[in-house]
Amino acid sequence: MKHLVLIFCLLIMSSIAFSQENVIMKGEAFDKDNKLVYVETHNYKRLPSGEISAIKTTYHNAAGKLIADVSSDFSKDPFIPDTIFIDHRFNEKQELSYNKDSKLVSMKITDMNTGKFKSNEIKRTENMVSGQGFHNYILKNFNEDRTDIKFIVLPKLDYYSFYFEQEPAKAEGQRRFILKISSWVLRILVKEIAVDYRMKDHSLLTFEGLTNIDSDKRDSQILKIKMSYPGVDNDKKSL
Repeated sequence: MKHLVLIFCLLIMSSIAFSQENVIMKGEAFDKDNKLVYVETHNYKRLPSGEISAIKTTYHNAAGKLIADVSSDFSKDPFIPDTIFIDHRFNEKQELSYNKDSKLVSMKITDMNTGKFKSNEIKRTENMVSGQGFHNYILKNFNEDRTDIKFIVLPKLDYYSFYFEQEPAKAEGQRRFILKISSWVLRILVKEIAVDYRMKDHSLLTFEGLTNIDSDKRDSQILKIKMSYPGVDNDKKSL
């Protein structure tokens, strides 16, 4: 009987793994003058629910040179993936890992030239999200008018309290979410982030706001990123 249960469990796990879909998504990031700043290419595995289970993203500047890459593994938590981000321009590595037993989120930023690093640990709390886990969190709360969120900002080795809410969509058949920092004092300094999704299949269409890629001078960038799905009929199938 135990053997039958084990076989049954293995079959279920195999079925779940097999049902994951490999998807490529491309994003073109433009500045306020509509000048192309960089191109991001996302290779990820998607569950039938639409959630991402693993993702590898590369960033190339407008000339086609690789400037950064990030890998995220969601096997421990759908909203706080283990993450390794490398900015090749500055030889800097940012890492995040989550311990399910202790509920601790460990973060580390390393200067790859000198080996010097800084780090921090925080306790995972409810509604906590990191990096590319934001997409999964939106899918979970897709029909909510407003939801609180504690967003981990890896370059700051800390988290901040935000909330996101629905706003009138820019086009029919779309849904727009706005992410705002909860503190009205910080809200003056931190511009909101807006994302547009297609309602029928929860496709991410556009991202507007502060990006995770700094400029070559290490300044923050507020850009508009337009998404596309190479090799996919966007009217039928996407994120």
